[in-house]
Amino acid sequence: MNTLNNQNGSNLQTSVDIIREIIKREMNLEDDRIYIYNQKFNIPNDSGLFVVVEYVNSKIISNTNIPKVDYKGDLIEYQELYTQEQITVQLFSRNIEALQRKEEAVMALYSTYAQQLQEKLSFRVFRNAPIEDLSELEASAILYRFDIPIIMFTWYEKIKAIGYYNSFRVKVRVNDGDPDLVREFEQPLTDPTN
Repeated sequence: MNTLNNQNGSNLQTSVDIIREIIKREMNLEDDRIYIYNQKFNIPNDSGLFVVVEYVNSKIISNTNIPKVDYKGDLIEYQELYTQEQITVQLFSRNIEALQRKEEAVMALYSTYAQQLQEKLSFRVFRNAPIEDLSELEASAILYRFDIPIIMFTWYEKIKAIGYYNSFRVKVRVNDGDPDLVREFEQPLTDPTN
């Protein structure tokens, strides 16, 4: 997956970062209202909405490693990884804001902005994410909590130079008589991409 610079100038590199950016922008949330799961943060003291984006798992679809020659004629290693990732968007509030805005989170994933990012960064969010109600009574009030599990099809690539020798020293010894026949010479390598 390619990278995207967010409003703070840092790179978005993971699927969780990208989903967080989409939800944040489309739901008009401040940075202190949306977090990545297991990130060190303080839960807001007010009763308003806050969102957590969690990476759940990944299923590898394809993993390839192809030697290629770049435009300068140097040998490079081109690796591609295609995955199906599950991300969960969790909405929480002590007031009814999570209840009222849960559909807005799903709509954010299919907004024009989200579609543009999908095209730009080579990933796909599967449609029709369910909304799971996990609300429960906590002390004297209900905590509204909704989970939205989403499936993404993602593509990652890695390109790096490969160090290789274009020739090597060969020593051939033939033992079919007395004395042994010994020859040394340079042996060029064949083109590894052919």
